[in-house]
Amino acid sequence: DLPFLPHSLSQHPSKPQIICFVGRYHTEACVYDLFEKKTLSTMKAAPNSRFFGHSCFSSNGATVYISENNDKTNLSVLTGWSYSTPEALRKIEVKTGGTRIHDCQLSLDENFLITCSSGQGSDNTPPNFTWIDAKTNSIHKQITFEKLGPSHFHQIQDGSIAIGGGKSFKMTELNPTLFGIINKEGVYNAAKVPKQMSAFFVGESLSITSSSKKSLVFVTLPSTNSVFVFNYKTLKFIERFEFKNATGIAITPDEKHLIVSGAEPGARLAWVNTSTLKVDKYQDINDSGTTGIPTWGSHIVSIKKIKLTS
Repeated sequence: DLPFLPHSLSQHPSKPQIICFVGRYHTEACVYDLFEKKTLSTMKAAPNSRFFGHSCFSSNGATVYISENNDKTNLSVLTGWSYSTPEALRKIEVKTGGTRIHDCQLSLDENFLITCSSGQGSDNTPPNFTWIDAKTNSIHKQITFEKLGPSHFHQIQDGSIAIGGGKSFKMTELNPTLFGIINKEGVYNAAKVPKQMSAFFVGESLSITSSSKKSLVFVTLPSTNSVFVFNYKTLKFIERFEFKNATGIAITPDEKHLIVSGAEPGARLAWVNTSTLKVDKYQDINDSGTTGIPTWGSHIVSIKKIKLTS
C-alpha cells in the first residue's frame, strides 16, 4: 500500500514493472516495483515545497523527474532524483519560472524534458510551457502566457502538442478554458468553439489524449461535465459529449475506444466508441463491489503491458 493517493504515474522506459507514483500537492513520491510489490525508493519534497502530481523517467531510466512547487517563494522547479537507494538522492533542480508547475514528460524524441506552469511566479515570471535540454538540464525554449498558463499537455505522434489549463479556484468564477495546439514549429494556436458551446468551455481542461488514426484530440472539462473533441490538425470543433465529473481520459491501443473516468456514480470508467462518440459500456472499478474510490482529480495513464504472474 502506498502512503498517499497518487495523482498520476510514469513508467520506466526499459523496465515497465517499475513505476513512479506522485501525489498531488503532496510532500512524498515513490518508485515502486510491481513484480516485487514493494517500494524501491522514496522522494521527499524540499522544505516549504510540495510535489505537484507528475513525473517522468530519463531516457536511460536512471533519473526520475518530478514537478515541485515552493510554497514559500511560490516558484516552480523541476527536480531530478537518483532512486538507487531507499531514500532517493535529489541531484537536479531546474527553475522554470512561473508557479504551480504540474505536468512533466520526456519528449517523444527523448531530447527534452517538457513541463508547464499555470500561474505567474512571485518574481513576476509568467506562466509558461518549457522545453529543457535533457543532456544539460538547461532551458532550451519557453512559451509564455499572459494570465493563465497550461497545467496539462499531451504529445501527439505528428510532433505537435495539445496543451490545456485555465485553472480556477472558485467554482462560481470560472475562467475561460485554455486549450490549443503547439505545432511542430513551436507556435501555439488556441482552439475555438462555436458560440453555443462557450458556456461549457470554462474551468480547467484537465486530461488530454488523441487518436492519430482519426486526427482527433479529446479533452476533459470536469467543471462542466464535458469531453470536447477537436481535429488537432485544423483545431476545428467536432463534438461535445457529457460525462459526470469527467476527469481522466485515455485511448485504447487500437484507438477504437476512449476511456473516461469520473466520480459519479461511484468509481467507474466509461468506454466511449471513437467512431460514434457513444458509450459502449461502463466498467465498475469499485474495490469491494459496493464502495468505490472516486477518481475525480486523477488521471488514467496508458502503460506498457506487464505480466505480473508466471
